Amino acid sequence: MPPQRLTEIELGAVATKLTEGWCLHEHLSEAELNNKRNRSDDIGRAPLEVVNNETRWTDYSTPPSQRNGGERDVYADLVDIYGQVVQRCLEVKDGLEQTCALESNGTRALPSQKVNTAMPDGVHQLTIESDGMFNWDSTVVAEEYKLLKGAQRSAADEDNDGVGAGSDVKGDEEDSDAYEDDDEDSEWVIGLPDPENQTVADLLLDNSKKVIWSMHHIMRTDARRRFTFGITFADAEVRLWHFNRAVIVASNSFHLNTDAKLLIDVYSRFAFATREELGYDLSMERLSSDPDPSPDRTNGKRWKNQYRIMVCGESYITVKTLANQGAENGFGSCTRVFRAYKESDKLIDADKRQYYAIKDNWLERGRRTEYEIYEDIMQRIEAHDWQGRYDEAPKNRSALAEIHRQEA
Repeated sequence: MPPQRLTEIELGAVATKLTEGWCLHEHLSEAELNNKRNRSDDIGRAPLEVVNNETRWTDYSTPPSQRNGGERDVYADLVDIYGQVVQRCLEVKDGLEQTCALESNGTRALPSQKVNTAMPDGVHQLTIESDGMFNWDSTVVAEEYKLLKGAQRSAADEDNDGVGAGSDVKGDEEDSDAYEDDDEDSEWVIGLPDPENQTVADLLLDNSKKVIWSMHHIMRTDARRRFTFGITFADAEVRLWHFNRAVIVASNSFHLNTDAKLLIDVYSRFAFATREELGYDLSMERLSSDPDPSPDRTNGKRWKNQYRIMVCGESYITVKTLANQGAENGFGSCTRVFRAYKESDKLIDADKRQYYAIKDNWLERGRRTEYEIYEDIMQRIEAHDWQGRYDEAPKNRSALAEIHRQEA
């Protein structure tokens, strides 16, 4: 998780303020606020209440599985909870800069350079992306929701209510193609068993598969990402996820209401984290517009994602991906190679400027880079005692042919 910028005392002050009343924020208008205040008594007078020494969010005083509406409607109140937490944090501590905001996705398929029909239920978006687009490239955390309404309980549910944390992502791939990517080299498919026979274990597994798919998609499409996050809600149980090319980590679950202070901690960590703490490589910047025509353009169109990459203090603009090896695997080593030019050469005609290859490697622990191996070879050549041990290299082909005749 990103580091916490508030102390325990400050987080306690935030929780206290949340019990004192609602406040306006970007995703809660004055009309919506008045509507909350005018609801029946079970809503309460503030976002957070303490009942019998236990906390509960007033929007979820009735558990999600017992509320009317679909998953996205029921869990849409999380957007207000997130906004209330952010506003109270800003009141408690000066100098905080919000970098992320939670939005309910509804039924939008987010734009991406790879076709992806998956629609995450909730999305933590960067507020500092230059183009402000609602897309996969600025998605920091994907949230998935399950109400567990009408699900049957099986023996597996009794043995392990936390099923899904270590599940095989490719399981059940013959059951549905709802989340299949159209790339030829990708076989990730996410599906559920027969809807009429769904168990709690089935639904938890599906939630896990969906959030893993979303995290995988972020990592395979955005070359800037070093890791990403996810959150799953199953009724009132919450689980945190971390994904990188070495491992997936799933937390133990905690309760939406009784562990409300933990949700405050989690949401405030994401809201004020830096790009680097959210998994972005600061040496790479995604460009929102085509900076310059390039001979690599196809039918007048720019290549999908373009980046400004800093190498040894020099900035380069990518124009094409020459290789993308291993990104689809999700785990293990990965190599991306970009064709690029120095940004300082942007005024030179595109057909005449010098182009370079920039290689980005994910190596196994303990492996040496090709550059390190090359440097070692050259140093050994320099240090080797060549004098008096070897003949002079032939100056041309005729001299080489003469040497071969002599040796024969």
